[in-house]
Amino acid sequence: MSVEDFKKFGQLCAENPEIRERVKEIGLDNIDGWIAYSKNELGLEFDKDDMQKLADETPPVDELDEEQL
Repeated sequence: MSVEDFKKFGQLCAENPEIRERVKEIGLDNIDGWIAYSKNELGLEFDKDDMQKLADETPPVDELDEEQL
């Protein structure tokens, strides 16, 4: 499993309208469906833990970092 694969999945969703449409068909709240689609159709392997790791290391958009303060 890989955080890098999850990042790649996000990049593909942003860049490829067909993939984006397929994810919408799967359901925006169907995380297990995304994981299966990514593995079976895109060759990317990630799990919910990888998704959480990326969320934990990504600062919220509306918070200022030390430099911005």
